[in-house]
Amino acid sequence: MVYRQPWQATDKCLLWEQSIKMASTQWETPQAFFDGLNEEFHFTLDLCASPENHKTERYYKANEDTLDNSTYITGETVWMNPPYDKDLWKWVRMAYRLSRCNIVVLLMPANKTDQSFWHEWAIQAAEIRYVIGRLHFVKNGRSSRANHPSVVLVFRPGHNRYPCIFSIDTKGNLVSTGVNYENIHRIELEKPELL
Repeated sequence: MVYRQPWQATDKCLLWEQSIKMASTQWETPQAFFDGLNEEFHFTLDLCASPENHKTERYYKANEDTLDNSTYITGETVWMNPPYDKDLWKWVRMAYRLSRCNIVVLLMPANKTDQSFWHEWAIQAAEIRYVIGRLHFVKNGRSSRANHPSVVLVFRPGHNRYPCIFSIDTKGNLVSTGVNYENIHRIELEKPELL
């Protein structure tokens, strides 16, 4: 399918919507999904927001200034739904670094596990929560189904073990648990050749 620029749209609105959908990297977190996680974490700061879509009273805009100046944040429970663009790795690295002094919960596409930043920083999370089903993100009051699966990374201060793996639904509720670091530690002691 050929995507045209918005100004080249014919009388079919579909071309305009596809153009915007392809060009935009900043979408609002679905409210029900955020509410489910917020009930558990009680977020105090939204680090990748805009004045129109922030999820907490205190927030920073998702831009380079935030990436450069966020190292001074301490004692917070941080929510991050960063732009899904070529700089996603910078946000994941920042979440990892912030976790020295904060709890950081980051939502990202689950189709990035082949990227080097996943293996360097994302895998350092205390928990990896795979979302069952597709989230419906919001932009300008309209909902659009994500074209990729999603994953939530939970970074915690002092975590230095393997991550716990969970499944959650599109409301942020725990569905099942899988491998956790206690099980891996037991295997590590009893049968290290399996690791």
